Order: sequence, then structure tokens, then C-alpha cells
Amino acid sequence: MSDRARPRLFSFARETELANLDAWVQDEAQRALLVELVDAFLEISRTRKIREETLAPIYAAASHPSPRVRSMGISRIAVLTHYFEEARDAFAKLLTHEDPSVRQFACHALAAVHDLAFTDLLPIALADPSWEVRKAAAQVCSTLRRSDVMGWVQQRLSVETDPRVQGVLVAAVQFQSRS
Repeated sequence: MSDRARPRLFSFARETELANLDAWVQDEAQRALLVELVDAFLEISRTRKIREETLAPIYAAASHPSPRVRSMGISRIAVLTHYFEEARDAFAKLLTHEDPSVRQFACHALAAVHDLAFTDLLPIALADPSWEVRKAAAQVCSTLRRSDVMGWVQQRLSVETDPRVQGVLVAAVQFQSRS
């Protein structure tokens, strides 16, 4: 396990979670999906077990077109990666999702994912067809102090053609050099 503490696996009371949704969710379909997400996460937190039925609504939210819904789902899956291999697999699917905005959101959350997941997920994101995803991956690299990250960054920098991504990769190299 990394030197980072893993997040506590807990959820606020259902009433609290739903009251928070009331503050920003007007769309009934989105609300229904998020209620399913809350219930699933509560069940996982309570039982300390993950099942396909409890992961499905969280994944559905994580890959939803609405950025707010997607953010809530991805953040829950990121926490679950610290405890469950199935969540890590779901997170990996988000990084290869057909929608580049889902991949980009997932990539931004990589810094919160269990360290063991980085071994193959971050290089995938650094080679993504979308420059936004590659840039997000490079931004994550500039926050990590890991020896393998420097190799990934230098390898990507040697083939990167987009100047928006190149700049972030250079910053990541500089960050890693100071480590």
C-alpha cells in the first residue's frame, strides 16, 4: 500500500445525501440515478462488500453525460478502488469509455485512485487519442512523486505533438526532477 492514507469507506445518512441532491438536481431522471447511486454506496459502506448490482448504478452515474452526475459517480468509484478490485476494473473501463469527456473526468480522478491502479491506467491515459485526456493525465503526473511516472512522462513527451499537452508534460518532468 502507498504512504497515502486510504479514504474511509463511509457514507452520510441517506437523508443527508438526498437533501444534498435536492440542492442541485432538478432533472428527475438524474435524481433517480443519483438516488440509486446513494443507495448502492450506502449498501457497500454498510456491508463492506461490492456486488455487480451495487456497482452498476455507481458506474452508470460515472459515465453519465451530465458533468455533475458523472463527477459524483467517478468520485465514489475512486474511493472504492482502495477496497475492491471490481471498482478498479470499473475505473479502468471509464478510462477507455467511448466518450472522451468521461475519460477526461476519470483521468482527473486518477490521483485519488488506489496506487496499485496506476501501474497500467496512467500510461493508457497518457496515450489517449484525445488531447484533453492526455493533458489531464499529464496534470496528474505533475502531482505524483513516483519513480515510474518520470519514465511514462518522458516517453510521452518524446512523441507528443500537441503543444497544450507538451507544456504540461514539461512541467511534470520539472516536478519529478525536483523530487
